[in-house]
Amino acid sequence: MSIHSTRPRRGMVIAALALSAVVVLSACTATATPTPTTSPRSLGIDFETATIAQLQAGLTAGDYSAVELSDAYVARIESVNTTGPSLRAVQSIVSTWREQAQAADARRKEGTTRGPLDGVPVIVKDNIDIEGQVTSAGSLALADNVAVSNSAVADRLKAAGAVIIAKSTLVEFAFWNGADSWGYSSLGGQPLNPYDASYSTSGSSAGSAIAAAAGLAAITVGSDTGGSVITPAAHLSVVGYRPSTGLISRTGIVPITDFADTAGVLGRTVTDAALGATALLGADEKDPATDLAARHPGLDLSSGLDTAALKGARIGIPAGLSLDDEESTLWAKSIETLQKAGATVVSVPWQATTHPFATVMYQFRTSLDRYLTERTASDFPIKDVSELADFYREHPQETQKYGADNLFTAEKVDVATGAAGADAVLEQARTAMTANVDGLVTQYDLDAFVFPESFAIVLEAPILGMPEISVPSGYQAKDRHPYGVTFLGERGDDARLFGYAYAYEQAGEPRKTPSEINPTMWRCLERPSTAEEQASEHCLP
Repeated sequence: MSIHSTRPRRGMVIAALALSAVVVLSACTATATPTPTTSPRSLGIDFETATIAQLQAGLTAGDYSAVELSDAYVARIESVNTTGPSLRAVQSIVSTWREQAQAADARRKEGTTRGPLDGVPVIVKDNIDIEGQVTSAGSLALADNVAVSNSAVADRLKAAGAVIIAKSTLVEFAFWNGADSWGYSSLGGQPLNPYDASYSTSGSSAGSAIAAAAGLAAITVGSDTGGSVITPAAHLSVVGYRPSTGLISRTGIVPITDFADTAGVLGRTVTDAALGATALLGADEKDPATDLAARHPGLDLSSGLDTAALKGARIGIPAGLSLDDEESTLWAKSIETLQKAGATVVSVPWQATTHPFATVMYQFRTSLDRYLTERTASDFPIKDVSELADFYREHPQETQKYGADNLFTAEKVDVATGAAGADAVLEQARTAMTANVDGLVTQYDLDAFVFPESFAIVLEAPILGMPEISVPSGYQAKDRHPYGVTFLGERGDDARLFGYAYAYEQAGEPRKTPSEINPTMWRCLERPSTAEEQASEHCLP
């Protein structure tokens, strides 16, 4: 099924899902989404490795226009999303992509380009509002939720000249609906890992990570409340950046919490992640947390990208890890890479701390109520969590493959009396975590921390608002599954952390693409037109 087909109404979607047909929606607009005409082959771009700088060089040289470039990326999505490898990383195509690209071409012709993202195709997670497009958060219940205004993220991307071509799939409500399978949602179905279709994509920004890994856009935007960018990045061999909470506005993102939510960026290189994230930074009067961004005007996350950035840095790693043989080998190589880049590695007794689950559940209820009330169209029928839960009860077969425990628990939250208790639980967690982190930094004179993939969900990052960057760090020997490590830094110290991540990336082994690791999944992606081409590419006639 083409993702450009007319979007079905909710009743039709329910009927289709009841017949076990996974539907990929197109954007909700009055006009049809433009069909791509440029073959992904024709521009000579290696989509799995192309960097922002390389794409910009082609645009500047006139090798292709922004329209042709976006056209090729949309065609690439058509080739791999529901056909070819059938990755199901993309939920919808943004109907205005051609107009956006035409505007970029007009600016370039006038000599007024807006920076490194101008004319470059980008994909955003489908819990981020784009005016006139569906924001589903992966839920069948929100299949008709057409955004009435842009999110701050969409506005920032527009200001940077980026071409938002599509919205990516995600774990339903960013993993706060229930105990979902990694990547799965009632609307988008089950996405696949292009490195191994049987291997977890992790989540909740699974679609964004898959899209970055498979070259469906130059960079992608996800969201992170507790590992939702970092863990998929590690599983998909891409760079994932969770910023210090408050550097990027959350306005217009389907929420989970006021204290931990943030947008994040995924790319194939540290440089691309830094360039993409820099475009998103900025204060927003609608989001009080962005007072942090206000204190760092003009911050450029790519300014400290230096192969010598780790020289003399003291990096803490957790002591006493229990790892299997595969991860032990990869983790040992990661430590060697840190040392090769000039870091002093210090083993520290990292303390596990308690997750403030009660606070998250309370804020999931109150913040989602607020989103449904304030940011949906006046005629949208679901205006609070109770009405959302009713939809799930009315359609259990279509919506509860993995349950909806969190949603039903959130429905029972006592909003009137729960605030004080939620605040107390959060403050208790913050106090314990601050003592743990500050104590280690002081005692061991640390500049940052690095954790192995199995330690990817570091609760201190969302609770204390600290930045994280996941960097590809090799592949397991037995099955070639991707492996990554995570850098954790002090809140507001994002630019320096990017420097560390870049130095590590440059000192380590080069990232490998999905088609290198898993060539059988990518064979005959685009059927050659002649028998000679078919033979050369091992395709069946």
